[in-house]
Amino acid sequence: MVRQPRALSLLVLCVAVAACSKPEPDPPTTPPAPTSTVLDTQLEALDKAKAAQAEVEKKAQDTKKALDDAGG
Repeated sequence: MVRQPRALSLLVLCVAVAACSKPEPDPPTTPPAPTSTVLDTQLEALDKAKAAQAEVEKKAQDTKKALDDAGG
């Protein structure tokens, strides 16, 4: 006879503890800002090299066009 009130008390206690627990926080709506990596300096150097290469190619085309226009 004593077991049923203990089980009921335990059940009531568990429900009360569950009801009083903190709600889980909402997930963040925006992703966190990217952090710098080891490769950042290498990627910047690669971008610079690509920009320099594009400029060299443009100047070469301009020079070729000037030579063609000059009749050479």
